[in-house]
Amino acid sequence: MTPLRNQLEAARREYQSIRYDGDLPRENLSPAARWRGMFLMGAFGAGAIAAAAMFATLVARPLLTPAASHPQTSVPMVRMIKLPSKLDIDIPSMPRMPSIPGMPSHLSLREMAPSLVPPEGLHLPSLDEIHMPTMFESREHA
Repeated sequence: MTPLRNQLEAARREYQSIRYDGDLPRENLSPAARWRGMFLMGAFGAGAIAAAAMFATLVARPLLTPAASHPQTSVPMVRMIKLPSKLDIDIPSMPRMPSIPGMPSHLSLREMAPSLVPPEGLHLPSLDEIHMPTMFESREHA
């Protein structure tokens, strides 16, 4: 090895051999700082326990009370309005899509992206076919 390399190795060994034989944090931190840290850890732990208890309370109680415990009011919540059978509204036609160079305009959606088109014979119910219970209906009638 070169003399410079020997000097660097000797300096590294000397640097790594130096150790502090005491407890540096305990000697330098004041007792108030240690108590403050313990207080913060205790407060955090108590907060976590309180949050867990609140969560357990919310999960354990029933989300909805039975409809029999609520008296039914005779005042309707929604007022029905009769619409005329035919509305005279002029709906403008759809604007033309701008042409994009290199994009074929004669292809349909089924030809361009067959994975986006629902399969033949798929029946999706309309909103009139779906029955959603109101909050005043009991669970037995649903």
